[in-house]
Amino acid sequence: MIHHLHHSIEYDEIKSALAEKGYEVRNVSNICNPKTKEPLSLFYVDLEPKENNKAIYELKTLLNTVIRVETPRPRHEIIQCKRCQGFGHTRSYCTLPLMCVKCGGDHDNRNCTKAPEDEPTCGLCGGRHTANYRGCEKFKAAQHSAKPKATFKSITRQAAPLTGVNVDKRDGRSYSSVISSSELQQSTTTPNTHTSSNLELLLEKMLKQNEKILDLLTTLMSKILLLIK
Repeated sequence: MIHHLHHSIEYDEIKSALAEKGYEVRNVSNICNPKTKEPLSLFYVDLEPKENNKAIYELKTLLNTVIRVETPRPRHEIIQCKRCQGFGHTRSYCTLPLMCVKCGGDHDNRNCTKAPEDEPTCGLCGGRHTANYRGCEKFKAAQHSAKPKATFKSITRQAAPLTGVNVDKRDGRSYSSVISSSELQQSTTTPNTHTSSNLELLLEKMLKQNEKILDLLTTLMSKILLLIK
């Protein structure tokens, strides 16, 4: 993302200016305000894979303008392709059949002959709306499946304490220290609790291992989504 370039600058000018600095540009697009739809002094630049791509973040000036270059902010909703109306990828990487956003036909949106006043038809669900309607059931399902799943860490924090263990959230004690003190108390009052204590320790160890695995999977999925974008 390149900040502070005036929105009236032609895309080809930006491509040429970056090419002079050694960057091969695949696509340039201006970002608009999502509410007012007014163009902003902000451009999205998609570069061809090259070894010097990371150096673009060190650029301070472009086209006689002081700029700032940063990575795109993560989106909170799943992306939708403007070519096939599918989810999770963009037009630049799409090889699927065409689908019109308005009528659902197998042609490009720009070639649709349906009159603006005619009722649209969603090619995804068949509803009486365009395929990019955020209330579409297909979009809601895709958005729900893209949300990160709850990890064991969040589950164990919300779970009720074990029977016989009085956990005070304000005393600053860790889960393991509470379990240890509980085991000590049970060992002095109940003669046959050795097996139960071992099972609790084993369960705690398994939960910690699962937490690490799920954290790694969550990080991996985030990186994959960034690469897809």
